[in-house]
Amino acid sequence: MDEVMKKKLHKLDESLRLAAGSSAVDSLCEETAALSTSRKKKKKRKKKKIQQEVGSQESEQQDKEDTAGTSVEESISSVQPLTLENPNISRRWHQTSHRWRPKLEKLANIDASRTHRLAGLTLVIDSEFLIANGSDGTQVFLGLRDDGTEVAVKRMIRFNYQVLKNEEEFLRLPELDSPTIVRYVDFAEDDNFGYLVLQLCEYTLEEYIQDHLPDDSAERTLVLKKLVKEVLCSLEVLHNQQSRVVHRDIKPQNVLI
Repeated sequence: MDEVMKKKLHKLDESLRLAAGSSAVDSLCEETAALSTSRKKKKKRKKKKIQQEVGSQESEQQDKEDTAGTSVEESISSVQPLTLENPNISRRWHQTSHRWRPKLEKLANIDASRTHRLAGLTLVIDSEFLIANGSDGTQVFLGLRDDGTEVAVKRMIRFNYQVLKNEEEFLRLPELDSPTIVRYVDFAEDDNFGYLVLQLCEYTLEEYIQDHLPDDSAERTLVLKKLVKEVLCSLEVLHNQQSRVVHRDIKPQNVLI
């Protein structure tokens, strides 16, 4: 074989080799591209699936929140206001008085909406619980302290209750602490009235003499002597050197038994 033919065959061989290599490379590139495309598609599908799952979860979460919100709203709407005090609750009451027992029993159990509350004291401003009227404009009501003590509550309008304040000052004097003097309990005031809280008594001397003296003459005499002695003992306490109180209005209506 001459040299020319060898060269041509050699070139042909190289050309065939290059063609085969290029085809393999192209094939490899195509496979790589296809694999890449497949992976991208898988990633897209996976991403889409994740987005769908996230969206579904968010939707479920929103539904839960909406449901919870509705539940809370329904719960709130069903809440009833708290009652701080049972209006029908029975108040403490240490029973002492016989005359005023029926009214005090009613006061101890009356609806709270009808009561007038002062510091540590319950009363009802109503004629049913009014037990006396004073000539100076005072009114006396039955009352119950929070510890159950029965009391009489003298009420006077504020612009004219200096007399009530004076009485309070005198009754608080230690020199007047005596069984023959009506016991001072407390003093309170609101926007319109002053309230002097005193020991609750059964009768005035006038009421007692008219309706409650014994029928027997001898027994009646003994009771009257005892009453006179107690009144004189009261005056002795008022007029002693320490207190020096001048009552100036001693009369059967102002003497309490």
